[in-house]
Amino acid sequence: MYNQQTDLYGGCVENRVRMLLETYCAIRCAVGTDFQIWVKINSSDGIEGGQSFEDSLYACKQLSNLGVDAIEVSGNWYANSLKKDIYYKEEASKIADECNASVIVTGGNRNYLQINQFLNSSKIEYIGMASLLLRNPIL
Repeated sequence: MYNQQTDLYGGCVENRVRMLLETYCAIRCAVGTDFQIWVKINSSDGIEGGQSFEDSLYACKQLSNLGVDAIEVSGNWYANSLKKDIYYKEEASKIADECNASVIVTGGNRNYLQINQFLNSSKIEYIGMASLLLRNPIL
């Protein structure tokens, strides 16, 4: 495990997500309920000892319970960059199935037909395309 802290922010998953949850709560307190808060989270680090998908799902459930408006699911893009499909669709779908927040999936969103089919067959509400749009201004 990369987080070797032994204080309130290390060790068990509850402690490792504590800073994220405290940060969300502080922002929500500062901006009120009329302001949307979105969080971008790794689906997993994709490396031994790194954040697992189960850790991410736990964090997303906690954020959803606190009222986060949207969760953007990303991850170890380098490990997925050769895929011809949406990178984190399985992880994002699982998060969308188990959380009340809107879910955005980013990475590998290159094919309109794949994107359309995915949006119509899952609870995913949004697709992130920032990098693709930067590389292909015609889109």
